[in-house]
Amino acid sequence: MKIVDVEAIPLTAPLPRVMRTAQDSKTSVSLVLVRVATDSDVVGWGEVLGRWTPRSYASIVDDLLAPRLIGRDPFEAEAIWADMNSSLTGRGGGMLVEAIAGVDIALWDVMGRSLGLPIHRLLGGVGRIRLPAYASSIMVDDLDATREAAERLARSRFRAVKLKVGGDLREDLRRVALVRSILGPDIKLYVDANWGYSLADAIEFGRRATEFEIGWLEEPLPPHDREGYQILARASPTPIAAGESEYTAAGIRDLITSRALSYVQPDVARAGGITETRKIALLAQAFDTYFAPHVGFSGAICLAATMQLAAASANFHSLETMIIPNPLREELALAPIGLESQLGDDGTMPVPDGPGLGIELDMSVVARYRI
Repeated sequence: MKIVDVEAIPLTAPLPRVMRTAQDSKTSVSLVLVRVATDSDVVGWGEVLGRWTPRSYASIVDDLLAPRLIGRDPFEAEAIWADMNSSLTGRGGGMLVEAIAGVDIALWDVMGRSLGLPIHRLLGGVGRIRLPAYASSIMVDDLDATREAAERLARSRFRAVKLKVGGDLREDLRRVALVRSILGPDIKLYVDANWGYSLADAIEFGRRATEFEIGWLEEPLPPHDREGYQILARASPTPIAAGESEYTAAGIRDLITSRALSYVQPDVARAGGITETRKIALLAQAFDTYFAPHVGFSGAICLAATMQLAAASANFHSLETMIIPNPLREELALAPIGLESQLGDDGTMPVPDGPGLGIELDMSVVARYRI
């Protein structure tokens, strides 16, 4: 089997309302699909986390990476990954690795489809067919909107909920107290700061939030502040989670080996696809650290790839399940994937069991949102 064609397809879709975090406000979502075709008529699909300049990512795939793939065996994903990563100087991160992620996911989809097996079986999985899921997220908003969202989730099947905070420590703690009072003691509560805190405020939050039994404090500091994360981990009784802004296993190595993180959260559509994200998960496992992958405002392919990798990872903890409407997640696949309506009574989500990623795309939706 040989690769005969590689195509990047940038997509953008509007969100139904503005979604605000400590970092930005989103009015739309964007990504890049990657289509890899073979001489055996097997076609695989991948996704690039190209949120702000999707056409730039598409150009990297089409002009830089695709020529390196034509004529290659898709089963040589590791060798292809290394070759793609050597295509630019200053390797190891940024847009190049995000673009590689889309190609790599498509290669794994090709492999699974050609063998008639879901990717988690190819990875030598642990027999997991359902994934514990948490609701993401109650966004940064006023107290009334926060209360309304929390009350709805308290009635749902979710057994864990994530709350976004905005960086104002007093206001954030008020919202945390409100949400905890509504969820009660039996639903887990995670908090995501999106880099919104100084080190001092992150330490203060970690200490003052103990009464609310926070499962983790996510990305309180900028990702480059490695020393800050290590200091925070020693000072905060609240467990720390991070990793969605990392690109490679080498890049996140120090955060894992120093035990700065209790939960590692790489995004498969950013961190080099399944090939590289799996290395991050295995490294975390070696240091008794949970793998809790990021999904965020991604599309159906990223979600499917995440679920396949999660199903095969022994140290997997929980699946980020977005409750914010997103056309590129909800409409792109012909059959539903990762929707709240698919939750079981135990708060778990079924893993797609079809070959490869386990999903089929609706090409009319691709055409509708194509840039």
